[in-house]
Amino acid sequence: MAIDLDHPGLNNDFQAERETHLATVYNDLSILENHSSTLLFSILKRYKLLDNFSKEQRPEIRELIMEMILATDMVEHQTYYDAFAQRMTDHCEFSNREDVRNLLQVALKLCDHAYLSKGKRAFNYWITAQLEEQYNQGDLEKKLNMKVSKGCDRGEHATFATLQTQKMEQVKELLSKTKFICDVLRKSLRHWNHENANLLEDFDESTFRKLDYEGFEKKYDEKQRAVPVDENQDHVIPLTEQETLKHHPTEEQKEIEEEAKKELLERFAVENKASYEKKTEKPAVYSLVDYQDGLPKNDIIQSIVTMYDRIDHWNFDVFTTTAMLGNHAMFLTSWTLFTKYDLLKKFNIKPDILSNFLRRVQEGYQYNPYHNAMHACDVMQITNAIMVQGDMLSKMNDIDIIAGIISSMVHDYDHPGLNNAFQTHSWSYLANIYNDRSVLENHHCSQTFQIMRTDPNCNIFGGMSHSLRQDARKTMVGMIISTDMTNHGKYVKAFNNRIEASANFTEKDDIRIALQIAIKMADVSNPSRPLYLYLQWTDNIIREFYMQGDKELENNLPVSPLMDRRNPDIPKGQIAFMVYVIIPMFNSFTTIFPGMKFALEHIQENKAYWETHTAIDKADFDPNHDHKKEAANNDE
Repeated sequence: MAIDLDHPGLNNDFQAERETHLATVYNDLSILENHSSTLLFSILKRYKLLDNFSKEQRPEIRELIMEMILATDMVEHQTYYDAFAQRMTDHCEFSNREDVRNLLQVALKLCDHAYLSKGKRAFNYWITAQLEEQYNQGDLEKKLNMKVSKGCDRGEHATFATLQTQKMEQVKELLSKTKFICDVLRKSLRHWNHENANLLEDFDESTFRKLDYEGFEKKYDEKQRAVPVDENQDHVIPLTEQETLKHHPTEEQKEIEEEAKKELLERFAVENKASYEKKTEKPAVYSLVDYQDGLPKNDIIQSIVTMYDRIDHWNFDVFTTTAMLGNHAMFLTSWTLFTKYDLLKKFNIKPDILSNFLRRVQEGYQYNPYHNAMHACDVMQITNAIMVQGDMLSKMNDIDIIAGIISSMVHDYDHPGLNNAFQTHSWSYLANIYNDRSVLENHHCSQTFQIMRTDPNCNIFGGMSHSLRQDARKTMVGMIISTDMTNHGKYVKAFNNRIEASANFTEKDDIRIALQIAIKMADVSNPSRPLYLYLQWTDNIIREFYMQGDKELENNLPVSPLMDRRNPDIPKGQIAFMVYVIIPMFNSFTTIFPGMKFALEHIQENKAYWETHTAIDKADFDPNHDHKKEAANNDE
């Protein structure tokens, strides 16, 4: 009933190519299928139509419906077919939930294309309607100077017929394996024998009803068919007053910070513009000095220059950076990397536009203990270090570099400090939009492109050609979505498969897979860093975990693993994370990029720390503190 809810008559290819609002919201991933599912559950939620089901049943029903609707995206057809075919080969009896779900997905896909198996009259009606809709899309694409989607060009009728014939074969192959589903499907087989395929040659285009698409794109964009963003709706359950006071600045502090930031950014933009025009090699860092009240001018100048000379190093200390530069650490680190790779010149980015974009991103990070602007700054710098020290740069081009830097910069943009499990269990606004699929990762990515799409003064991609912009966007979407740890195994397996295939990682798809692993490594790099950095990050994430656990208890939600402060076991959790996640991923990566092998030594050292500690000793935040000597003395 809802598989094409609010379908605009313009397919996913059109949405992605035109970079519409829907494409931006859903990051080019099953755009219209996600949209239909989101709207359906918005209706169900608003009218409380699932309230009669038990608390245990509701999530299962939601997941089943969402998976069925998303399965209708033909881009993913082979994935669902292969899963189903394997079950048939294994003589599956479809007795468990996963098997039944796959069966229902296939059944809905068949129903979505049932017109292909109907009699002549019904088939002719539906194929004519589809042809009309696709040709009208093609007409609009020509009008908007877009590339005409396959099967949508009136002048290439044979292409449409070929595509329909191919679709018939796909559906027929499914039907041949699903005779037992129901009598209706069995009876539909009698309409095959390619009878309908021959009809494709007999359509008279002159009889098609022509739709008036004048101004349609403008109306479509204004309507913005995605779920309306209601500012009064909470994205997540709000933090308590106590937590807000503890982790957020006061209004007075915000005002002071805002004024100082505004003055800083204006001065910074002017100085960098002058530096850029003079082709100065070093980034303009000196404008920050006046902002650091009470610090010796010469000392901080020297400290900043020394610090950014180490921008490619593994032990870059973002804690010290933030202590010196305050909330501007991410801004300056980003600018340093853009300058290092000469990206403003290469992609025709105006300094003031880059400044505006970086400011928006920096301000968009919330005041969480862990998922904040400092973490984003750290992940961006470490992603760069991996590209340099792993010698990835020799296989990358400029568009890969800029996509890699921006992806790592925005990978947790607007993170609420409450993870995907919390979002789905609480059926939050974001979970509803993204159908429980990589909820926060989709949100980080979508909001980043919304900044560029809605504000020309922040559009750092504005000087790129359409093809370059699409290339960067595809790489960024893949990298940001890959940071969802729920799908960790899938990405590592894909990388290992390319290693086994003896890939040299110079092809675009291989570089994208390598970049996905690189940002994943950077995102969870804490155990692979020097001990004093690792422990500070561990302390931050544990605080955020416990805050979420408190919120889950407060709202009668299941408490997520490692987030219950009543049952702390940091050593066990950290060691398991290193053994099952970090070490296998780093081992795989160093097979192709051996320059990163040194990080494995840090992992083993940090793992050994928990053999002598049951909790974090904050004295070890000091890089000069000898924890091994202290542990030995304690043993004596």
